Amino acid sequence: MTAWSNDRRDDPSPCRAQDQGRFEVTQRDGRARLGKLHTRHGVLETPALLPVVNPNIRTIEPREMWDRYGI
Repeated sequence: MTAWSNDRRDDPSPCRAQDQGRFEVTQRDGRARLGKLHTRHGVLETPALLPVVNPNIRTIEPREMWDRYGI
């Protein structure tokens, strides 16, 4: 399978009993999927932007963002 194949993928396998969540596919378009990630804390609809913070990288303060980029 290539990275750009439009072949239909099998649905993700169901979670095992000891797992704490499951992924539900609600729509498809080519290889893209919309879904819901069910966890014991609630439901997260995908796609979702989940920011990742690396403590080893210097962040930009909001004032600096405004001064540099106008946002």
